[in-house]
Amino acid sequence: MARMKFTTSQVGGICGVSQQTVIKWVDSGELEGYRLPNSRDRRITDTGLLRFMKKHGMPTDALEEKGKTRILVVDDEVTIGLFIKEVFRDHQEIEVRAVERGFDAGIVNNYRPHLIFLDIMLPDIDGRRVCELIRKGSGGREVKIIGISGYASSIDRNELEKAGFDDFLPKPFDADTIRNVLEKNAGEKS
Repeated sequence: MARMKFTTSQVGGICGVSQQTVIKWVDSGELEGYRLPNSRDRRITDTGLLRFMKKHGMPTDALEEKGKTRILVVDDEVTIGLFIKEVFRDHQEIEVRAVERGFDAGIVNNYRPHLIFLDIMLPDIDGRRVCELIRKGSGGREVKIIGISGYASSIDRNELEKAGFDDFLPKPFDADTIRNVLEKNAGEKS
């Protein structure tokens, strides 16, 4: 699995300092990080941050909690959530929560998932609307949202993209597909 990468803002939150302080640490070489090509943004790897925190006697509890990849499954088919939980059962670094209603996706603000599998056709609210609401919320731009549906032929992928989905998976899917989606979409976690 890809190494986790943090933004300077995320590292600031973990270490309790300003984003500017983190930028100075990276630019001076004190904190291992790099600049994104053609951008002013920087990224810090989890291993570099852990080394830095230990070297400076900072508590690593916040980083260790950040180290988990959090997946939220929003699907009225309980078996989908159970299946995805089972796929990652032996992966201590991955935590999966499942909810059955679109309105329960409001836990996004507290749970702060890195990846959401969101059923497009929920009985209580349209999945596209849920996606739009998540995108408007705090942290909603960073999370990767994968639309899922058993009615793939009736799904307009352009409409999904406009609603804010990052990708789409038709049901049924297998464990390898789920693992590949995680690998592709959870490289930069919040």
